[in-house]
Amino acid sequence: MGLDSSANGFNGLTFDSGVLNSNNFYYHASDVYNGDEVGGGSNTALVYASASGSTQGKLYFDQDVTTTGGEVLLANIQEMDSMGGAADNNLDATDIVADTEPGIA
Repeated sequence: MGLDSSANGFNGLTFDSGVLNSNNFYYHASDVYNGDEVGGGSNTALVYASASGSTQGKLYFDQDVTTTGGEVLLANIQEMDSMGGAADNNLDATDIVADTEPGIA
């Protein structure tokens, strides 16, 4: 997934060699994210919420993961294996890369 972190209010996300910094990414083992169940390295983060064993998840942008409110649902995601079948293979920070050419996805 490509992301232009300078646009659309995504300020606060940082990238190392084009890949989202792991301090800006959290996996939340639930199909519901209310905005304050994660915390740690950074207050601004992408949060991937997916129940254990599920093949579906939701990707959120959260400007402040320490408080409820302000989280934005970016995408509903169907997890798949390399053959296109449903599989439980959760996103992590290495799946998010910087868009080096804004406007081209």
